[in-house]
Amino acid sequence: MICRQESLEARQGAIEESQDQARQVWRDIRAEIRAIAARVAVMEQRVGGVISREQRGSIYQLVQAWGTAKAARGPRLSKAAAYAACWTVLKAKYHIARYEDLSAAKYADCVRFIQQSYHALTGEQLELPEQGTLDLGDV
Repeated sequence: MICRQESLEARQGAIEESQDQARQVWRDIRAEIRAIAARVAVMEQRVGGVISREQRGSIYQLVQAWGTAKAARGPRLSKAAAYAACWTVLKAKYHIARYEDLSAAKYADCVRFIQQSYHALTGEQLELPEQGTLDLGDV
């Protein structure tokens, strides 16, 4: 009976050790996948992936200024409606559902488009804001 219990304990120990090894392999693979995903994101930025966080911040600020100007010139238009109208025009022009999906290759054109739209509305120049980090969350 003691021999049988020792055998069961040995098998249980082997199973637990195997599970520990499997967990470690899983953690290693998960870490490798995260590293690869980060490298892919960097490469996409270099070869024309989507716009960066800083570029998103700049576009956001430009559209906010454009929307504010639109609301100021349309007395029956609320700020929220003016912002929505600007975003709608921008997304339709670039055939995107979310501005975060704008291709990096189209960033400069997008900035020019917003600046031209602002100029056509106000007669004034809209300067590109300083490109710093702007935490937009999931805007």
